[in-house]
Amino acid sequence: MNSVLAAVVWLFQRVPLSCARAVGRVPGIRTLANRLSPDRVEVFTLAKPLEGHRMRLEWRSQKKFVFGTKEPAVVETIRRVVRPGQLVVDVGAHVGYFTLLLAKQVGPSGKVVAFEPNPRIFQILQENVALNGYRNVVLENKAVADRPGQVELRISAGSPFDGIDSIVADPGPGPRIEVEAVSLDDFFNSAGRPIGFVKVDIEGAETLALQGMSRILQEDGPCLLIELHGAEACTEEHPALLKLRGAQYTVSRLDGLGESAHVLAKPKHAGAYLQK
Repeated sequence: MNSVLAAVVWLFQRVPLSCARAVGRVPGIRTLANRLSPDRVEVFTLAKPLEGHRMRLEWRSQKKFVFGTKEPAVVETIRRVVRPGQLVVDVGAHVGYFTLLLAKQVGPSGKVVAFEPNPRIFQILQENVALNGYRNVVLENKAVADRPGQVELRISAGSPFDGIDSIVADPGPGPRIEVEAVSLDDFFNSAGRPIGFVKVDIEGAETLALQGMSRILQEDGPCLLIELHGAEACTEEHPALLKLRGAQYTVSRLDGLGESAHVLAKPKHAGAYLQK
């Protein structure tokens, strides 16, 4: 890391998050920041809430991870609802920022199972977990869908850090590869303890993931944090929302801008592991 970039990282990791976010919204500031280290991938030390952690990241697209300003509503929700000792699932782990946050939250008595289908990204995910010495994390190089089998994964034509991989069929550009898919009901058929929390961010395939975990929704009653995608993301008619309501879940929105929105879903009645 060059000395100017190191100084910028050191400074902004020590200011309040509200100030860092405000600076990030200043016109032209991102362009200026990108010039400090264009297209560079290296290991960075992170700010709160993952202070003391390290990750291999692409500065251009992932500097918010370095400063702790990425998706604040998602971060705060995870810190609020995920408890020590839980079995939790990260569907669409990408390079592992939220996997690490979940591992920190559940502690050594808990367990995180993280799914990432893109082989190139999976290697980075493995490195990022290993960099932090977590032994309570299981990594699976698989997609999550409504049934097991082989599926076609559309991957980014540019940097693998862009995070737009999807198993949802569409006519969009980009190379495609065959990957193994699992349903969560099948994968956790003999888990031995209930699932307490599931985070889902899989670029439009969230409804497929929910269809493949009907038993878990009914028997375990986990809390779910889901990023909805598509034109219906900000409406009440998104298929994932209809599936959740049919499973007797209440849904609250954490945000709702653009063609994606995060929601928190909780069971109306106690499952095996009721979230409060």
